[in-house]
Amino acid sequence: MITGLRFRGYRIQSDSDFTIERALDLLGKPGAKRDGKINLNSIKPKPEEVSADPATDDEKEKIFRRLFLYVVGSCFFNNNRSVISHHFVKFLERINKVGSYDWGSITFATFLAGMRRKVTGEIGALTGFWQFLPVHFLSALYFL
Repeated sequence: MITGLRFRGYRIQSDSDFTIERALDLLGKPGAKRDGKINLNSIKPKPEEVSADPATDDEKEKIFRRLFLYVVGSCFFNNNRSVISHHFVKFLERINKVGSYDWGSITFATFLAGMRRKVTGEIGALTGFWQFLPVHFLSALYFL
């Protein structure tokens, strides 16, 4: 509730037919990959890009995709390498459908996977949207 992420909508899952080249084309950043994933720092729109009035709708869509992916990747799917899977871009292909996907469930699943990796010692730092922890703790106190 606090994040505004819905836990309903179309399922987000990887698609082996969706290539990283297609994702980078949709973002308008052909050189933005690192280790087979999208480098978040290289797709981050510059302030002047966001505030300027792009010439075409295609340019506006590319800026929206980059900004959305950067924010979602940095906040909800963060990791220690600042990269994100190119499969998420598939769900940004049609701008008018972005809100119809189940972003809440994929965020929570990523958080749980990060928790598992942390408690088993696979990683040192907690990754994913760890802010679920204080929210869960405070809501548990509220309902006691």
